[in-house]
Amino acid sequence: MSSKYSLPSAPLLLLVTDRTRYGDRALEDIFMPAIAGGVNMIELREPDMSARDLLGEAERLRHLALGGVPLIIYDRVDVAVAAAADGVHISVDSLPISAAKQAGRGVLVAKTVSSVADAVAAEQSGADFLIVEPVFFSHYAQGRSPLGPTVVRRIKAKVRVPLLAGGGITAGNAHQVIAAGADGVSVISEIVDADDPRGAARALHDAMREAWPTRPLLREALAG
Repeated sequence: MSSKYSLPSAPLLLLVTDRTRYGDRALEDIFMPAIAGGVNMIELREPDMSARDLLGEAERLRHLALGGVPLIIYDRVDVAVAAAADGVHISVDSLPISAAKQAGRGVLVAKTVSSVADAVAAEQSGADFLIVEPVFFSHYAQGRSPLGPTVVRRIKAKVRVPLLAGGGITAGNAHQVIAAGADGVSVISEIVDADDPRGAARALHDAMREAWPTRPLLREALAG
């Protein structure tokens, strides 16, 4: 089943939720400024929430995401459909991609990958975009070792669908994954923990833009 939704123009800056890090701030205090700063995708990722609460949170984000910013739901195709979200991000233990696309009624389907083999299989199964993680050290990685930008380069050489890099991404290292061929980044802490979410998003966006001419396909085109 083909997707009825589409991704924004690259570079892609995906901001993932984590309500345990908001402190005394409301969801709107972080995500509205972040969108103004350059975030062009949002992912609702609250694995301990009930389906009912997750739907409520998705509807809140849905209102924030008006204006063309796609909303992706982590791991829950049913909630993605109920919330009229744009996509679902399935993990290693989630539904198969084909089942997610069937159940999702045309939503975008993203898949977490950590190797070339994972990525090729996901693309062949119909994934609309891929997220390789953890590229750098991240406490969200649950003990998994950082893969490094080289894995991003290897994967990008074998797949055509958009590829985001996640895990420990900062404004200081985003240029490394863009130079390796990533079409964007997926972040939590770099923006959610920032005193100025808009400024943090802008710094990430600018870092990717500055690194854009170093992407492998552009280098090859210029060399040719």
